[in-house]
Amino acid sequence: MTLTVSSTDRRDGKALALFARCQDWQQGHTKDGRSFFAIPSGSDAGLFQMTDCNDCSCKDRQARGVACYHMRAVRLWMAAYKTGAVAPKPRPAAPTALDDLVVLLPAGAAYLTELAAADQDRAARQDADAAHAVTPTSWSPCGRGCGALVAPEDGRTCQDCKAKGAAAYRALYGADEDDKPYCTPCHRHHDKGAHYTARAS
Repeated sequence: MTLTVSSTDRRDGKALALFARCQDWQQGHTKDGRSFFAIPSGSDAGLFQMTDCNDCSCKDRQARGVACYHMRAVRLWMAAYKTGAVAPKPRPAAPTALDDLVVLLPAGAAYLTELAAADQDRAARQDADAAHAVTPTSWSPCGRGCGALVAPEDGRTCQDCKAKGAAAYRALYGADEDDKPYCTPCHRHHDKGAHYTARAS
């Protein structure tokens, strides 16, 4: 391969400067296995151009169809590679179990244990909230603890528990709730007592 570099071509001059910083380039492969370089853009430090010897993602290449200075820098790198002057970056070694080993002091271990316990408590509360979440269209557990689900319009107690409560009241007082005056402190109907307060009619 023979490359001619012009001293008057601005792209060649930028290519030489870019080739001098080839240690900053990143190497990659497309899905079809073609290799390319991710080269830092000269105009934007955070931007990389995907470049090989034949094409580039930069505006100069895409708009004008010319061999941009990124492509020329890659061609210089390829020529230097063939002479052994440069070499591809070694791929990073695959992580091993030893990479995850750190020195953990007792105070740090106690802190991590507290964090884990707090996370478990939080997860348990979230699970409980999710299991008993009440929305306008959902059913909630009976407040008497019978395990039945209560429709939103029935309040907090299922119909069976309400019926059992009414039956227990009738067995205790021998009358329906409406047959006895309402006691405000007790929140129920019963015979007159020392704390009886009549319900306003």
